[in-house]
Amino acid sequence: MHGGPPDPVAYPSGSARGPVPVGWMDHRSLPSRRRRTADLLLYLLGVLGLSFALTGIWLGMRSVMDIGGSCASGGPYEIATPCPGGVEVLLTLGFPIGFASAGLMIWKGSRLGAGYGGLVALAWPALFLSLGWNFLEYGVRNPFGEGVELGWLIPGVIFVIMGAVPLLGWLAARGHTPLCLGFDPPRPPSRSASWRPRCARSRCARVARARPR
Repeated sequence: MHGGPPDPVAYPSGSARGPVPVGWMDHRSLPSRRRRTADLLLYLLGVLGLSFALTGIWLGMRSVMDIGGSCASGGPYEIATPCPGGVEVLLTLGFPIGFASAGLMIWKGSRLGAGYGGLVALAWPALFLSLGWNFLEYGVRNPFGEGVELGWLIPGVIFVIMGAVPLLGWLAARGHTPLCLGFDPPRPPSRSASWRPRCARSRCARVARARPR
C-alpha cells in the first residue's frame, strides 16, 4: 500500500464537500431535471400550437380566395357569398392561438436556451411567405379565368418581401448573437481548457514521484 492521493480519474472533483466517486448521483439534481423536462414539453406544446395557427390561417385564406376573396356570415342582412364552413373558426382563433403559442415558446425557450427561444423569430417569415405564396398563385392562376389579377399579385410581392427580408437577416446573423436568432454563437476556446491537461499531467507526475518505491 502507498499513502498517495486518490486516483483523479476514479474520484473527479464534485461538490464543495469533497470529491465524489464516479457513478454516484446527486439526488438534488432530480428536481432540476424534472423542471427542464416540463419546460421542454410546454415548449413543444407551443410549437404545436404555432404550427396549427399558421396552417389554419393559410388554409382559411385559400378557402376564401377560392370563392373570390371575400365572404360574410351572420348578421341581419342577406349574404351574397357565405363563407365556407370552418373558415370563421380558423381565422378567428388562428391569430390568438399563434400569439399565445409564440409567447409560450419564448417563455420556456428562454429557460432551455437561446437556441430554443430564437426559433420563434421564424414565425414571421413563415406567415408572410406562405400568405404571399397564396396571393402570387391565385394572382397568376386566376380561378375565374380572367387572366392575371393584379389585385392579388401586388400584395403577393409585398408579402414575400416582408417575409424574405427578415428571413435573410436571420440567416445572416445566425451564429453571431444569441438574441432571438435560433442558435447560440460559437464560443472561443477558453484559456483554462488549454492549460488544464498540462496541469493535470504535471500534477500526476508529481504524485508519481512522491510515491514510495
